[in-house]
Amino acid sequence: MTDVKEWAVEFSSTTYRVFYVDASTQDEAQAIATEQLNDDGEIPTAWRENAELNHIKLMESNDENIY
Repeated sequence: MTDVKEWAVEFSSTTYRVFYVDASTQDEAQAIATEQLNDDGEIPTAWRENAELNHIKLMESNDENIY
């Protein structure tokens, strides 16, 4: 019979969520998107608490949604 040993097994998952907002400045856009993130009841609390800003892009009139 083989010896049973203790193992540490770690899983990681990365998902992204993009909010398209209308704002005058980048700071305002981030504030609005953060508010929308916090108000979205479909986002699990743990995901919301671990969310980090990844990217902000000023959309041009001919840009399609980037994601």
